[in-house]
Amino acid sequence: MGTLSPSFRRPNIVPIGAAHETVISAIQSHDNSITDLNQAIATQAGQIAALKSPSSTTTSGSTSTTTQVSTENVTEVTTDIFSVNNQTGNTSYVTASSDNGAIIVFDDASAVAVTMNNGLTLPWGCFILNLGVGLVTLTPQQGQINNASTFAIAQGQFTSIAFDGMNYWAEPISAAGVTQIIAGTNITISPAGGTGAVTVNATSSGVTQIVAGSGISVSPVGGTGVVTVTASGGGSYSLGGSLTTGNVTLGSGAGSGATVNSVSGLDGNHQISITTGSSPTAGGTVFTVTFTTSRGHVTYPIMQILAVSVGGSYINLDPSVSSATAYSAASYPSAGLAASTTYIWNTSCP
Repeated sequence: MGTLSPSFRRPNIVPIGAAHETVISAIQSHDNSITDLNQAIATQAGQIAALKSPSSTTTSGSTSTTTQVSTENVTEVTTDIFSVNNQTGNTSYVTASSDNGAIIVFDDASAVAVTMNNGLTLPWGCFILNLGVGLVTLTPQQGQINNASTFAIAQGQFTSIAFDGMNYWAEPISAAGVTQIIAGTNITISPAGGTGAVTVNATSSGVTQIVAGSGISVSPVGGTGVVTVTASGGGSYSLGGSLTTGNVTLGSGAGSGATVNSVSGLDGNHQISITTGSSPTAGGTVFTVTFTTSRGHVTYPIMQILAVSVGGSYINLDPSVSSATAYSAASYPSAGLAASTTYIWNTSCP
C-alpha cells in the first residue's frame, strides 16, 4: 500500500479569546481529522482501482512483479426463509423455486403426492410438515431422495430437505411407533389427547355383578377387585375326560362275539351301546368301563336302559364292581341278556 499524501490543514479561524483554549484546540483537531480522511479516501481509491485489474506488472531493471487479484462470487441468500406455503386440503403438489427456505404445510385425510421439482435454482431447500391423517409421499422428478425413490412423512412429522441439483436429501424421521391412542368400547383415556403419560382405564363389562347362591359365599360382598367365591360343603365335582370304545371291555354277560357299537360322553356321564353275541351268561359281567381320569372317590353308577332292538321287557344291570378308576355292570342271575340284541344305556357316575 502506498504512502498517504501530506495533509494540508486550514489555519485556525477561531479568534483568540472567543472561546476557551481547549475548545479551540478540539475544533482544530476535528478539522484536521476530516482533512486527513478526505485525502486518504482519494489516495486509496486509486490503489483499489489498480488491484481490481486482472494483473499489474511493474518492471524495474531486470525484475518483473505481477500481482494477481482473486475474485469471489457471493450468492444472495433467499429472503423467503421461513415463509409458509399452506397446502391444506390439496392431495398433490409440485415444489417451486418460491418454496426455497419455506415451510410447506400439508393437512388432508387422504394421501398426498408431492413431486420434487428438479428444475430449481441452487442452492434450494425447504421444510415440510404433515398435519393430516393422509400420508405425504415425496417423489423426485429425477434422481433419488435419500438414495430411495420416495420419502414418506406421516401425520405429525416434520423434515428439512435440500437439493443438490440431481438428488434430494431429507432429514431422517425417527420411527413413529404409536402415533395415536383410540379409546374403544368401555375404555377411557386420560389425557384425552393421548400424549405424555397416558392412562388407559377399562370400565367393567360382561360380568356386572356376582350374586351368592345357596352354599356360596362371595368376598368382598361388592364383587369388585379380586373376588373370591367359596362353595361351602359338598366338595367339587368333575365330569372327567371323554370316553371312547377303547374304554369299554365286554364280559361273558354280553355273550360270545359281542361288540361295542359306540361310546359317547364323559367319565361322569356317558352313553354305551353294545350288541350281544351268542349265549350271554346270566349274572355275568356285561362290560367294564375304565375312566380316563380317576374320579377321586369310589363311584356308584346309576344306569338307565334306553332301548332294546327286539321286543321284551327292559333289563336292568346290577353295578357289581365300582372304584375310583373303573366300574363293571353284570346282568341279574335270573335274567340274562338276549343274544344278538342291541342295548343302549345312559350311565351317571357321581
